[in-house]
Amino acid sequence: MFLRLNAVRLSLLITFLITNSALNAEGSVDTSNRSDVIRHFFSNYLTSENFEEHHEWTGGMIIADPGQVSDKLHEDVIRRVNYFRAMAGLSSDIVLSEELNAKCQQAAFMMAYNNTLDHYPTADWDHYSQSGAEAARNSNLSLGLNTPYYGPTAVDGQIEDSGPSNYSVGHRRWILYSRAPKKMGHGSIPLTFIISKPDPIPDPI
Repeated sequence: MFLRLNAVRLSLLITFLITNSALNAEGSVDTSNRSDVIRHFFSNYLTSENFEEHHEWTGGMIIADPGQVSDKLHEDVIRRVNYFRAMAGLSSDIVLSEELNAKCQQAAFMMAYNNTLDHYPTADWDHYSQSGAEAARNSNLSLGLNTPYYGPTAVDGQIEDSGPSNYSVGHRRWILYSRAPKKMGHGSIPLTFIISKPDPIPDPI
């Protein structure tokens, strides 16, 4: 199964509704001020570029180990999320939870090993886990080929949310959810990648 993944990247950004985050001036940007927008771009977008150089994965497909990714990649991902939220005038103080990261990593590994994306993986999947399935149910999922479409690039893809049938732009709406949780999670497998999209209740506004 894993031999079919050699040209793919996988990154999984999972968000869970845990606590509501209050608006915070930290990371905010005055979008009516050109200089402030430029400052924000250089300080909070470009600093999460070249993330491929920071991507380390301690797991392995052959040994069936989800492993972990580097703290720097986690930082780059949440920095990119907060960049877009600030540009939309939303709270930009979202942080990553180690507990949620671990669940996301399980979900990313399940999807990578089975070479498919599914918000509702079943127990007959190879290397199925309840924590991975929980993450998959509460996630935006994205898959890309041949390019480093994981980590911050996957966040970009979720914000763009392109596709002729994607009229609801649900991935973008979840990242820009006005009542987003204070904590989110992220997991990545370097052989494929995904960004998570949950079905939030209530709907994002």
